[in-house]
Amino acid sequence: MTQSLTVLAALLQTAAPAWLDAPPLTAAPAVVARESAALAPPTGTDVDVLLEEATFAFDERGRAVATYRLVYRPLTRDAAARWAEVAHAWSPWHQARPEIAARVIAPDGAEHRLDPASLVEAGLGRDQDGLLSDRRVLQGPLPAVEAGSVVEEVETVRDEAPLFEAGTVRRFHVGRERPSRAIRLRVEAPAGLPLTWALRGGLGGAPEASRTGDRRVLAWSWVDVPARPAEEPFSPPDAASP
Repeated sequence: MTQSLTVLAALLQTAAPAWLDAPPLTAAPAVVARESAALAPPTGTDVDVLLEEATFAFDERGRAVATYRLVYRPLTRDAAARWAEVAHAWSPWHQARPEIAARVIAPDGAEHRLDPASLVEAGLGRDQDGLLSDRRVLQGPLPAVEAGSVVEEVETVRDEAPLFEAGTVRRFHVGRERPSRAIRLRVEAPAGLPLTWALRGGLGGAPEASRTGDRRVLAWSWVDVPARPAEEPFSPPDAASP
């Protein structure tokens, strides 16, 4: 599978949809409802992934503030039921409790915000068979999810200590088990912090590099990303991700 790195705005025939232009959770609900309803449903899937993006912002010690954002549209009643929950895991020994915000925009433009009080913590116990873990998950139900609604969720996890003092590796899988209309990745770090990157699994191209004060910024954008093949069970972590 070959995927091309590209500048998102250059490929759009019209103005970018509201969820791409506006900061997270701020686009006018009525506009989001109208623009999403105008999109032809994708074939072969019952969930329309409108946007997936991640930001990793590192400090001088290598601690990261990791933010994940997902905007999607369930197309059927069954899909709405399956996706009517938000969840994010973290490691309490070196990370703060996640910050989770979300909203559901009904087809008529009505907005329903996630109630933070509905979120609960639970232990994961196992990351996979045979491996115990102290990781926890913060999760809760999304309000009023129905077919044709647009769900936008944002999760932020802050490192309180670096995973390793000598440095760490972060992975971001471009794509998921269904097609995505747009995917974005942003990496920020102090100019003096050693930072290297690599694209694997057929991805090509270089990021858009910039400087903001004394911070280095790398940004990638992909559009019309096909579904990612399922990974082979028990693959080694250094295997090339599709």
